[in-house]
Amino acid sequence: MRKPRSDSTLDALAEDQKAALCDWLLCGLSYARVRTLVEKEFSISTSVSALSRFWESYCARELLMRRSRAVTMAQKVEEAVEAGSQITDEAIMAQVRELSFTLASAPGVKPAELYHLVKLLLEQKGQTLKGEDLRLKREKYEFSAAKAALEHAAALKAIAGDRSIDAQERLRRARETLFGEAPE
Repeated sequence: MRKPRSDSTLDALAEDQKAALCDWLLCGLSYARVRTLVEKEFSISTSVSALSRFWESYCARELLMRRSRAVTMAQKVEEAVEAGSQITDEAIMAQVRELSFTLASAPGVKPAELYHLVKLLLEQKGQTLKGEDLRLKREKYEFSAAKAALEHAAALKAIAGDRSIDAQERLRRARETLFGEAPE
């Protein structure tokens, strides 16, 4: 790693500006695009070589720290699972989302490396939507069943009180009273 020049304008940026510059570089923007942003946002003219030196001085270290945090989080999840802790799907998927973002913002990461994580996130979203759909269908069914039970309360009471038939036959008749003949 090269030592920053003593007259480096990028090295003299405020910490929040350095953080923003790091984020721009780590999210994969080209040096040309970042150069334009630096000029627009910080009113500083810079060069590609100065951005390259900044990358080596600041961004490489930040990238390593982000990856280290992602690994640490993954290890904590693994340890919790091994210890028998109850980890919710939401907590695991939050970790996957964060890891996906970390990888997506890492320079040089190939799309194939992100494919499985993104696919997992999309499948989880699909499962969440299916679960919500099933919950709504069940709720609709329960209201329909309750409505039918109220409408046929007298007939159901008569079926329940008929001791001349066994429990299984009472259930069949109650079902038929509420929902009609069972489809074959």
